[in-house]
Amino acid sequence: MHAWRLPRPHRIAHWAAGLAFALAGLPAAAGPVLDRIQQSGKIRIGVREASVPFSFRPQAGQPVIGYSIDLCRHFAEAVRRRLGPVHTKEALANEARRAQSKAPAAALPDGRARWATRRCARLASFPPGCSQKDRAPRCESSPDDCPVPVRALLTAFLAATQGLLSCEQALGMSALATEWVPVTSATRIAAVVEGRVDLECESTTNNAERRRQVAFTVPHYITGVRYLVRADSAAADLRDFRGKTLVSTIGTSPLTSVRQAIVDRALDIRVVEAPDHSLAVDRVARGEAEGFVMDEVLLVALIAGRPDAAQLKVVGRYLTVDALGIMLPREDLEFKRVIDAEMKRRIQTREAYALHDRWFLQPLPPGGRPLGLPMNPLLKEFWKFPSDWVPN
Repeated sequence: MHAWRLPRPHRIAHWAAGLAFALAGLPAAAGPVLDRIQQSGKIRIGVREASVPFSFRPQAGQPVIGYSIDLCRHFAEAVRRRLGPVHTKEALANEARRAQSKAPAAALPDGRARWATRRCARLASFPPGCSQKDRAPRCESSPDDCPVPVRALLTAFLAATQGLLSCEQALGMSALATEWVPVTSATRIAAVVEGRVDLECESTTNNAERRRQVAFTVPHYITGVRYLVRADSAAADLRDFRGKTLVSTIGTSPLTSVRQAIVDRALDIRVVEAPDHSLAVDRVARGEAEGFVMDEVLLVALIAGRPDAAQLKVVGRYLTVDALGIMLPREDLEFKRVIDAEMKRRIQTREAYALHDRWFLQPLPPGGRPLGLPMNPLLKEFWKFPSDWVPN
């Protein structure tokens, strides 16, 4: 009987290397949100209809658009790439076989076929060993040479390279649908917590109280709370509203902040709630409230979209400084990693800067007025080292 001995160090190293190599080919485990998206074939995104320029409906019957909406379209595509076409591989294989039987003579030149196959592989974020030409060229010639989990997908690839299916069809690019779910400032957090939406894409402040229930990605805007008043108002700061009425939107952090500031400073100011931003502006315009407390960027955008823009103005020093972020569930760290990575990638490639300028410097529908808000220094500094961490 041989005595048990500790393995030699070089053997341990070999075993560890072998295990790492074996695990490298396995896809990262999905969490509950990613599982739900994959099983349903759709990602649900919460949107607002009057949060200009982040998430708004230009006119009745038109789709919701905005800065946050564009970001979330990119996030949805990043999720599609992360999940890949695995959940539709059987349907893709069947479609490829049908296409081959209908048009067997269609083909592309060999060089074009190899290019198309590699393009499909890159788009699909293939498992290691079948995604790069120099690693596994045999995968470009026959599905039978590749691991079983990717054979059906490669069958579709071959149909694409023969001109029978487009690369997008072979990959199931439309397999992950997007469902736009309307939310309000009062319902948005519950919609994320209860799983009715996977992302909430508008202008939500990232603060400690909310982080107890939901998660946030890297901030896409930094703003401060100020006051919208009529053009003839003499108010310039919070204390100037003593004995008067302020309005703010229900379920927002500016509403909480102004109430706390009034208590802290012992000011005699009445605060009322409005169901949405546009109705709050209407109350100020009609004289039912002296001012509307909200994030500066939203106030500027709301004024720009009104026919009576000259009758309103934004005043006051910042009551608070807030980081706005896309909200998502707390329970799926892998889902959050996908969203965070895509946001950081777009910041580092400066695609996010171009997107910012598109919505804050160029004309907005439906009136065609630009907001004229260049990127503020706070956001510029924050994006130098993008993170989901915020000080409050």
